Amino acid sequence: MKINILIFARIADIVGSREVILELPDGAFVCDACDELAHQFPRFRDAVCGSAFAVNEEYIQSDQSILRDGDTLAIIPPVSGG
Repeated sequence: MKINILIFARIADIVGSREVILELPDGAFVCDACDELAHQFPRFRDAVCGSAFAVNEEYIQSDQSILRDGDTLAIIPPVSGG
């Protein structure tokens, strides 16, 4: 299955793009998508800590959420500032 991943802030800098398409096996979880990105971009794993996730524009509570073909996964890193 193919999923579209939207990436923001410093994670986009690490990946070199704000959008990535991943091919994953059917029944993959959000954590599987993160593992694949960490495999492709080793600095991703440390940068994703504390991030929020949304699937098809709805925040999810766990990286154990199942993905389906055509889903859009957004990875939203924590922000700071004043």
